[in-house]
Amino acid sequence: MINPNSYILVTFTLCGLVTSIWGWTLIAKGRRTLQWPIAEGIVEQSKHDEDNTLLPKILVSYVVDGMSHKRELEFPYKVAPARGYTESYVEKFPAGTQVQVYYDPNKPERITLEPGIGRGDWLIFPLGLIATVFGIYTLIAGLPGLDY
Repeated sequence: MINPNSYILVTFTLCGLVTSIWGWTLIAKGRRTLQWPIAEGIVEQSKHDEDNTLLPKILVSYVVDGMSHKRELEFPYKVAPARGYTESYVEKFPAGTQVQVYYDPNKPERITLEPGIGRGDWLIFPLGLIATVFGIYTLIAGLPGLDY
């Protein structure tokens, strides 16, 4: 008969593996933005989002290949940021400011003002990897006091 702890460890290990894969994709996506072309843009609007006061609403206009674009800056997964997050972005990118817009050459409507790996995104991969390795080690070698 299989010990119920084995099910918990397998689930923990699989969650660690999924977290590692997710973290790796975040890192890869962030690194790709470093290769995106740059267009000059202007911040049209910079304020608190009425729907979510913890996220800023930043509207940027820019031109790519003679076509004008106006896009709202997207924040990943509608994160639940700490207080001050919105204020920091509103202060960093006030309305009327000229900015460098990094855009996806395949989809110019996908933009960022801060290319590279997002704040804290780099941490997801190693934490998932640690959980995966710990889970595999525990399943194979076992821990004292756990009988499988």
